[in-house]
Amino acid sequence: MIVPRGEQFRGCLVGQCLGDAVGCRVEGYPPEVCQNFVTYEVRLKKIKDRDRCCYQLKMNL
Repeated sequence: MIVPRGEQFRGCLVGQCLGDAVGCRVEGYPPEVCQNFVTYEVRLKKIKDRDRCCYQLKMNL
C-alpha cells in the first residue's frame, strides 16, 4: 500500500469538505437542477437560499 504524502492527504480532505459544503444544497436533486446550480449560482457567486435540503437534520436535546 502506498501512503499518500501529507499535502496529498490535506488536498483530498479540503476537496472533500468543499464539495460537501457546496453540493449539499442540491444533493438528491436531478442532474439538471445540479447543473443549473453550478452554472447560474456557483460560477456567478450568487448562491441563493434554498427552501429545503433533501436531508432534514434534527438535534435531539
